Amino acid sequence: MILTCPQCETRFVVPSAAIPVDGRKVRCAKCENTWFQRPLIDDDSDDIPEIASFDDHMHEQPQSSKKPQSDFVSKIRNEIVEGYKSVLLGFAIVMVGYGIYSMLTPSLLMGQGLTFSDVQIERSDDGLIVRGNIVNTMDDVRGVPGITVTAMFDDVSGDTSQFAAPIEKLDAGQSIAIEYTLDGISENVTDLKLGFNMAATGDDHH
Repeated sequence: MILTCPQCETRFVVPSAAIPVDGRKVRCAKCENTWFQRPLIDDDSDDIPEIASFDDHMHEQPQSSKKPQSDFVSKIRNEIVEGYKSVLLGFAIVMVGYGIYSMLTPSLLMGQGLTFSDVQIERSDDGLIVRGNIVNTMDDVRGVPGITVTAMFDDVSGDTSQFAAPIEKLDAGQSIAIEYTLDGISENVTDLKLGFNMAATGDDHH
């Protein structure tokens, strides 16, 4: 019996007994198309050479339908891997650039080489006012940390307040004026001691 695939028109020879009287499903061995085949009345199988073999496993899913999905999954997986590699490469470049920048840019030294000068203490109705200057005695830039003011009772340290300097850094030889008022200072305070505190936030600055 000669069957012709309705999709790819491939002809192939199958035994007549393979197609029962009421017909059956068959599958093209070339394009894997399936259709319901009934027995043919005219059979010229002797004149037609076998072009493709008959596939009797009709229950199997054609594998060609699985390939596009497999190719799609592989494509997505490759894109994810390539994207991940790009992110890692970008991160590595940023870290290397930051490392080079850190090596070429000297860190700002905080407080070292800074000194107080012309410090004056004045009592007012609001408390004690301390005035003076901060001078950078070094030959390069120095960061200005927070400033601490400690009340002294004779030689005993009392409460400590802190405030921020007007600017964050001083060039070589530069000086800045500071002024700070301490409220509610006892009459027994005999002196004030100035210092630097790296953690000062400047919330008490006046």
